[in-house]
Amino acid sequence: MKRSMPPVVLLLVSLALISTPAQTFARHNPNARDRGGNSSAEAQMKGDGTERSPYLIFTEQDLLQAGRGKYSGSAYYQLKNDISLKAKSWEPIPTFSGVFDGNGHEISNIRINSSKSNDYVGFFYSNTGTIKGLAVDANISSTGSSSSAGGLAGHNSGNISQCCSYGRVSNTGYCAGGLVGANTGAIKYCFSQADVNASDNTFGGGLIGAASERSDVYGCYAAGRVKAKNNKGGIAGYVYSGKITDCCYDKDQIGSVTNNEGTGLSTKEMKRKESYRNWDFSRIWGMEGRKNGGYPYLRIF
Repeated sequence: MKRSMPPVVLLLVSLALISTPAQTFARHNPNARDRGGNSSAEAQMKGDGTERSPYLIFTEQDLLQAGRGKYSGSAYYQLKNDISLKAKSWEPIPTFSGVFDGNGHEISNIRINSSKSNDYVGFFYSNTGTIKGLAVDANISSTGSSSSAGGLAGHNSGNISQCCSYGRVSNTGYCAGGLVGANTGAIKYCFSQADVNASDNTFGGGLIGAASERSDVYGCYAAGRVKAKNNKGGIAGYVYSGKITDCCYDKDQIGSVTNNEGTGLSTKEMKRKESYRNWDFSRIWGMEGRKNGGYPYLRIF
């Protein structure tokens, strides 16, 4: 005759077979670790943050750790997947002085609403290091006085290359740019198709909001719509100093400007390879087919 388990033993066995969310995550992610007994597990990023072995970002959870806590803002990072953020709001990566290699991937569904004054607002708060090969699709709104907003970074004094932005950036503070808010660094081979909405006294530019000091922008374009009343530019809303070289903007999209840095082209001209002087269409840029709406795209993506 087959005997039944005592009720107490049966209960203990049943509990042992039930996995908590953290345990389930850990089984499928051998490098996972639980933070102080919390029910959610935080993945341990692969790599050691050096140039030879950068921290590897596979998931949103990895991304949330970049530049924070044990993962220094001066380290090397490499993105391994396209990531669509699920969080309702994004807390910008703090001042970043390392190297962030987007590796030809995109981070989308970035949502930021800030009302802080004297703030930098963007996927990155401020970049003093190097960001390359990264696309962002963001919806950014800033209402703080003297704030600078951009899709990729609120401020840049480092190096940004082969990056692009989509979405929308609006600001009622100091400046708003499709890619970067305030720029005092180098931006090379980048573009923005983000729409920019700047209030009456805010500098609004298709690529950057305001440029000063050592700002150096080379071989870039902007093709989003720009709404700004008094301080509007196709590439930059205002240029205190610095250089803008071989850059173009879609004048049909952006309309009349108060700052004419860069070359204004019609939409039709923007979609012709011949319109871009000194651009490398064999290694950096492409215009084949209907990719990117007919505008130049970066071959790394």
